[in-house]
Amino acid sequence: MIDGKNDEVQARRVLQQELAVLISHAFHSPKTIPDFTKAGAEHSGKNTRDKKSDAQAVEQLRASLMSLHFHNQRGA
Repeated sequence: MIDGKNDEVQARRVLQQELAVLISHAFHSPKTIPDFTKAGAEHSGKNTRDKKSDAQAVEQLRASLMSLHFHNQRGA
C-alpha cells in the first residue's frame, strides 16, 4: 500500500512539474505555445480504432504485464 501511495505522489509531482513548465512557457513566450484544442478535438471524436491490430495490442499488454511482474518481484 505504501508503494502505491509513493507512486501516486510521484505521479502528482511529475504532473505539477509539467504544469509549471507549461505555465512558465505561456508567461514568457505565449506566441509559441502549441494549440492543444486541436489535439483534444482528435480524441473527442467518434470511436477511432488504433491502427495496430488486436493481436499486437494483446502482445503489448502481455509484455507490459510481464514487465510489471518482474519489476515488482522482491530482490529484482
